[in-house]
Amino acid sequence: MSLNENQHAVREQAVLRILHRHNLSPWARTYWARTYSGLKRARHAASRVLILAHRQELISQADEKLKTVWPCAPSGLLAAGLKQFDSHEPIVIASRDTLATPSRLMDAGQFDYIIVDEAHHVGPEKRSRYRKIFDHLDS
Repeated sequence: MSLNENQHAVREQAVLRILHRHNLSPWARTYWARTYSGLKRARHAASRVLILAHRQELISQADEKLKTVWPCAPSGLLAAGLKQFDSHEPIVIASRDTLATPSRLMDAGQFDYIIVDEAHHVGPEKRSRYRKIFDHLDS
């Protein structure tokens, strides 16, 4: 099913409401230019950053992009599909599905910035994995 222009606009507004409700930065959304801006901000602040993606390919791309922006970034990957489970670094690039498990959510700790790659996949559903993550981090 393909979304028409109005449906895309409604979905974008729902994503922005979720980001706002959970104090997530609206500048950190779909495009890598925004991710780059977010990483530059995080690099100069004492903060923990979560980069959240829904596919392995995007996790690998995020890691590569981070290394080009900040070659010795203190980062870890949390992605079962990549057999990587490092959630204790200041910057964590995580799979939505891997992080959404209760034990990994508890183990990951809190984050100051959350960057959602391809945030248009974050829907308003109350039982989504994204909502589970946001609600946990918001508590």
